[in-house]
Amino acid sequence: MTQQIAKANEKTKENLQQQLSLAQAQLELDQDELDDAHQDLIRAGGDKQATIQNLRDQHEASQKAAAAQANAGTPAGTTPSIELTTSRSLVAQVEAWLSFHSKQNLLRQAQQNAFDRQSKLAVEHDALEKALSEEKVQKKIISKQSKMVPKAGGTQNAVTPVVAGTTNGTPANETTGASAGGPNSQDAALSFLKDLTVDQKNLTHLVKRIETEQELAMLYGNWIDYVTVRKRAYVHGMFLAAFWILVIGLFVFGANVGAQRFFSDLSPEQRQLQTMRTVVLFAVQALGIVLILLVIFGKPSNFATVVALAGAGLTVALKDFIVGFFGWFVLMGRDGIRPGDWVEINGVGGEVLEVGLFHTVLLETGSWTDAAHPTGRKITFVNSFAIEGHYINFSTSGQWLWDEVQVQAPSGSDPYPIAEEIQKIVAEITVTKESVPNSGLPGVAFPNAKGSASTAPSVSVRLEGSGVTISVRYLTRASERQEVRARLYRALIELLRQETSIRARV
Repeated sequence: MTQQIAKANEKTKENLQQQLSLAQAQLELDQDELDDAHQDLIRAGGDKQATIQNLRDQHEASQKAAAAQANAGTPAGTTPSIELTTSRSLVAQVEAWLSFHSKQNLLRQAQQNAFDRQSKLAVEHDALEKALSEEKVQKKIISKQSKMVPKAGGTQNAVTPVVAGTTNGTPANETTGASAGGPNSQDAALSFLKDLTVDQKNLTHLVKRIETEQELAMLYGNWIDYVTVRKRAYVHGMFLAAFWILVIGLFVFGANVGAQRFFSDLSPEQRQLQTMRTVVLFAVQALGIVLILLVIFGKPSNFATVVALAGAGLTVALKDFIVGFFGWFVLMGRDGIRPGDWVEINGVGGEVLEVGLFHTVLLETGSWTDAAHPTGRKITFVNSFAIEGHYINFSTSGQWLWDEVQVQAPSGSDPYPIAEEIQKIVAEITVTKESVPNSGLPGVAFPNAKGSASTAPSVSVRLEGSGVTISVRYLTRASERQEVRARLYRALIELLRQETSIRARV
């Protein structure tokens, strides 16, 4: 018909042009009908090739999206999704399960919405398809193939399509040939075909929308199945974490029962074993709590930082124990103290009973100027005093200590002869101690001191009030101090008695 229009004269060209437009409209209508039928075939599952092609397109699109996401990585400043966690902790798995459960509910709602839209569009599609079919039947629109009929004189004439109108299903009139196919009938037929084409396009569009909603509902279903599998995996992880918590709890309970039975028959005097029982029970419970916390919360992400902060906190909290532990090394050194030494720590004097890793225990006896009798009290010091403070050991070898005796000289007498006699008496009583083997008395003097330090008794005379006081300092063992002091008192009393008798006779 295009070739005929090119060769036709002006008289027939307009008629041929209208026939061409009518044929093109009919062709477009037929093509839309074919597309609609093809979409119906795909939707019904009859076109396997088209279904496979759609799946292939979806797979390629998903691969491209995954590759783009992998290349982009996690944007800066964003937190990775809890659903991607690899932690086996109970808290992480519960959070991931809750996140998947929430998304599963949203996916089910979205799938139901897709099904509802699909049903609604299917109803619209069926109504439009029924109306379009009824209109075609009612109007009896029949596509006519254009036929070129030769005439005498070399002119050609085209036979126009027949458009028959009906009234209540009965044809009203029929017009055939060029004479019957006037311009008005051709315009009406072209307009009607265009309207049918628009309706057919709408019908095809509805089919595509139905197909899209169907694919979307299917995609939601696949996601729901994936989420269900992931939820089952996290439920398995939660049961496994609960199992480990139960195992740890049973271990702690069994260890406590075993430790209590093991230490149940101890007597109150076995204080060290009682302390060990407390330490063992505390260690087992602390270990159980730490393990349960690790199962619940998992290992911290910045483990090194957490350990450093915990170490710093423990260092501050346990400073005294740490310093006390290092103080034990000082006390066990050359100038330290040993059990049996008579020492003074922080103003408290007594005999050393025990030097432990963290504590030193004294049997209180008072300072060296006191009677030095045990009070029966045990005093415990943290070994930190060896580093932060000071301690006095009255002898680091042989337990020798300096003692002092004060005597009030009789009034009116010469104190110097009395002081010389007192010095002789003290020297006679204490001189035998120097000959004892391994007495350690020479070690009392400082080896690096300038000159030699004497261990002989010393006497000093000083005024006090209205009288004269004679002070005698001498060396004695801590264990023999009371005995030596008693002997000195008896000798001094005898000396003063003789001095009084002499003065009375004079």
